[in-house]
Amino acid sequence: EPLSAKQSSEIAALVDQARKMGGGGGANRREMEERHKRELRRWRSEELRFGLSVLARVCIKGPPTADSLRAFDLVWTASSSLSRNPNETLLLQALLLRLDAMKG
Repeated sequence: EPLSAKQSSEIAALVDQARKMGGGGGANRREMEERHKRELRRWRSEELRFGLSVLARVCIKGPPTADSLRAFDLVWTASSSLSRNPNETLLLQALLLRLDAMKG
């Protein structure tokens, strides 16, 4: 929510500035929108990393076993792969399917 509000105010300021100067501000607006997409992606990746770090802590809670270490490794690998900008939904689905397969 705070990121969205910040981005909306930046766009409004750019539109207002372009209106005052008599231009459309098209190039600047495209650059700003691209920057906003990068900010949103970075924010989502940070949130996912945080969630995965919590999950990793749960995996290694208690005495380590082969299964808990394997689960930790799967979570760690998923977290590390976020730097390559994967499809986040597919990444999480694959992780959860692998973790679920370890149960049975």
